[in-house]
Amino acid sequence: MRKNVFLSILIPTWNRSDSILALIESSGVIDNPIVEFVIVDNFSEEKIFINLKKLILKYSNIRLFRNEANIGMVRNWNECIVRAEGQWLLLMCSDDLFVSGSIIDIIDFINNHVDEPSLIIQDPLAVRPFIKKSPGAKTVQSINLPIASGNMWHKSISSSLGGFDNRLEYSPDAEFWNRIAFNYPVFVLNKHIAEYQRNDNSYMWSTWEKEDFIDQIKIIIECNSRYKNPLLSLDELSKQIDDGVWITYLEILGNTIITKRQHIFNMYFIKTIKITNSTIRLYELTILLIKKIIVNMFRYNLNINL
Repeated sequence: MRKNVFLSILIPTWNRSDSILALIESSGVIDNPIVEFVIVDNFSEEKIFINLKKLILKYSNIRLFRNEANIGMVRNWNECIVRAEGQWLLLMCSDDLFVSGSIIDIIDFINNHVDEPSLIIQDPLAVRPFIKKSPGAKTVQSINLPIASGNMWHKSISSSLGGFDNRLEYSPDAEFWNRIAFNYPVFVLNKHIAEYQRNDNSYMWSTWEKEDFIDQIKIIIECNSRYKNPLLSLDELSKQIDDGVWITYLEILGNTIITKRQHIFNMYFIKTIKITNSTIRLYELTILLIKKIIVNMFRYNLNINL
């Protein structure tokens, strides 16, 4: 065990190697003795894992582990927590990057402003450089959930509250940040720590194709609704779940309008029609369809001109 590790950067991965090296090099702390990188490979293809080992071989503060079988995304995230030796944990998806200088800044911030186990999240829209929020429902209601990458929490929090919920195979972080915020202080920073790298191989696309994706979204909404208001009635909870599913449908439709994944758009358009049960929802869906028509017209004219 390494002593005096202040920060463990957790990198769960599967079938990636080059992007991990790019991620680590973007941190700017690759040789910092108080930082470790904990990579847990979820039983990648042998050639990819061998390449990953070669890429990181020269760095002493990178610890690489490999599961004996693919244990699923969430259990792999939790395996990273178990393997970490730092006081503070920072999760990074293996295809994202750090904003330049952000790790040094966040270490300085903790040393100067944080004196108790807390959650630290990024929100560039925050009006002040940082805001400290007390634990509880009001904080859960007020924070904007960030992307998974770049958020930090004290390791003792996981010892107290557990790790990511194994039931939530697709979006475990959405519940995890709120669970912490309900129980521990939250520091909101008005800056990006990580940069989300959207690409055609993102697991987001395949996740939306899963049969049980919406069932898991309902679980997340139920958990988060109770963190926001522990006194919710069953009728109020049911409405919040219904509204949350509607918002999820519109988000997916909006993201698949300008991609080559027409089958995802078609699948969710049918689902959306079935719960379009008010004038407001009909208006929102109409606006979205108008956008799709405009996009298709632009593509058609572009092809003609070519």
